[in-house]
Amino acid sequence: MLALVMFSMGCTVEARKLWVHIRRPWGIFIGFLCQFGIMPFTAFALSLIFNVLPVQAVVIIVMGCCPGGSSSNVFCYWLDGDMDLR
Repeated sequence: MLALVMFSMGCTVEARKLWVHIRRPWGIFIGFLCQFGIMPFTAFALSLIFNVLPVQAVVIIVMGCCPGGSSSNVFCYWLDGDMDLR
């Protein structure tokens, strides 16, 4: 079921809009910065603030580095977000 949902959302991508994002990649750069810069740093900072065990800190940082998964794609679709940029 999950594969069907992800495939159907992928079918909503328009080649014209995708080409616009490739030519002006600011949205791609911002998403990359947030996913691989701000989120891991926030996870690291939270593990320091709450003074958790080292094993727990590793888990928090790994989860901070992981993408949101299919739920973020579903919310983006429901809220008429830019599916070409997700």
